[in-house]
Amino acid sequence: MTKAYFLLLLACSQVFYGCSNNAVTRGMFEGIRTRNQLQTTPSEQVGKPAPPDYNEFERFRQETTR
Repeated sequence: MTKAYFLLLLACSQVFYGCSNNAVTRGMFEGIRTRNQLQTTPSEQVGKPAPPDYNEFERFRQETTR
């Protein structure tokens, strides 16, 4: 039982270590952005600028923290 538990824990930890912080934050940002776009109607989107993608957001964030 303990060997199987240890192997399962080891396999799960390898999966979590494979996910970098950047990939997780990029995925969350894009998911929230897509969700917000899907919740607005096309008539609400007319005249509004397109929301920035993650690269633009990251560049803006780095410029403001300097």
